[in-house]
Amino acid sequence: MDEKLVKKAVRGNFNAYSILVHSLKEEGYKLAYTILKNEQDSIDAYLQAVEKGLKNIKNLKEVKYFKSWFLKIVINEAKNIISKIHIKNLLKIPILFTS
Repeated sequence: MDEKLVKKAVRGNFNAYSILVHSLKEEGYKLAYTILKNEQDSIDAYLQAVEKGLKNIKNLKEVKYFKSWFLKIVINEAKNIISKIHIKNLLKIPILFTS
């Protein structure tokens, strides 16, 4: 990772952030896909990570850890999608009441 670019992104440079996350696009997608096993959900996880990362880039403590920081966000977003899918599936299960 280009540490100068990361520093610019941390200072609020959107173009620098865009270049950084674009360079991790394939890796982020593949990581999400290994968790989700679904193309569209994996794209969604990556895009949600891009959005969340942009909002939280100022909290990055060490510029040298940008890649692992961002990929951890991708993992967390994939897990959030799994949780949402699980909840939707639970809601589809009919609840039987016995007396």
